[in-house]
Amino acid sequence: MRRNLMIVVMTLGMAVAAGLPAAAQDVTGVAATIPFAFTVGQAKLPAGHYVFSTEPGTNGTVMEVRSDNRHVMTLALMALATGVVPANETALVFRKIGDQDFLEKVEISGMLERLELRAPRSEKKLEHDMGIGMLFTHPAQSAHS
Repeated sequence: MRRNLMIVVMTLGMAVAAGLPAAAQDVTGVAATIPFAFTVGQAKLPAGHYVFSTEPGTNGTVMEVRSDNRHVMTLALMALATGVVPANETALVFRKIGDQDFLEKVEISGMLERLELRAPRSEKKLEHDMGIGMLFTHPAQSAHS
C-alpha cells in the first residue's frame, strides 16, 4: 500500500513538473558536509557528506539525496519557488524544532529559483507541540567543483 502511494505521488509530481520552467532543471548538483543528523521528507539521515541533485526528466521536482559512499540515499518531492532577489550563496536551509533538524530548502548562488520541501507529518506535529522552530542555513557548494 505504501509503495503504491509513493508511485502515485511521484507520478503526479512528474506530471505537475512538466509545466514548470526549465530553470528548475538548473538547481542540481549541490554537495555539503552536514555535521548533524537531519530529516529529508520522511527519511532520517545521519551526519555525513551528501550530494543533493534533481532527477533527470522531473524539471527539478524530485531530488535525490545520497551520501558519498552511496550507503544512504533517499528521494524527496520538491516544489519550485521563485525569490524576489537571487540567492547570495549556495546553501541548504534547515528548520530546527527541538533537537531535530529538517531540510526545508536548497538555494543556489545567483539563482532566483529555490527548491522547497513540503514539511513531513513529523515536522508538522513538532511545530504544533513545540512551536514553529528556527530556520538556519548551512553552506554548500556545487557538486561539480
